[in-house]
Amino acid sequence: MAEFQSPQSDTTEDAPKNQLILAAISLIAGICAVVCLALFASTFLIKAELTILWLMLAITLSLFGFMLGLLARRSTKGAKLASAGIILSSISLLVMVVMPVYTVIYYFR
Repeated sequence: MAEFQSPQSDTTEDAPKNQLILAAISLIAGICAVVCLALFASTFLIKAELTILWLMLAITLSLFGFMLGLLARRSTKGAKLASAGIILSSISLLVMVVMPVYTVIYYFR
């Protein structure tokens, strides 16, 4: 009789590869979020028209990178890449949260 192979055997072999890809995408999204945040700050100072675009891209990329980093951190293969993506995304998210608070404090000072 032929032996039955479970479909889970194929998915368990691909899981570390998928986690590594998620970790790499998380790192790239975190780097892009920091770059978009820097572009937002520079265009905000000169009052350019694309200011809100850079802010929206930074928010989207940092949330995306943070979530993918958390998903990829489960694997041991891409844990360092995932941690770097989480850290970069967290820095950009923290700056985006602190900016409005600082603006309100500065305005009422």
